Amino acid sequence: MEWLQDYWHQVLFIGFVLVNAIRAREQLSEAKKDLIVLQKQMDRVLRWTQDQQESLAVLQAEKEVEKEQRRMLWSFTNKLRDMLSNGK
Repeated sequence: MEWLQDYWHQVLFIGFVLVNAIRAREQLSEAKKDLIVLQKQMDRVLRWTQDQQESLAVLQAEKEVEKEQRRMLWSFTNKLRDMLSNGK
C-alpha cells in the first residue's frame, strides 16, 4: 500500500482521464445519432422541395400552353368577326 501513497495523484489523474474519455465517447455517440437524424430530415425536405419544383415546372408549362390556346382562340374569333363584318 505504500506505492498508493506515493502515486495517489497519478492514479487519481488516470481515473479522471478515463472518466472523461468515457464521457466524451458517449457524447460523440449521441452527436452521431443526432447527425443521422438531421441528415434524414434534410433528405426528406430536399425530396419535398424537388417534388415541389417539378410540380411548379409542370404547372408553368400548362399555363403557357393554355395562354397560347387562348391567344389562338382570340385570333380565330377576331378573324371570324372580320370575315363576318366584311361580308355585310
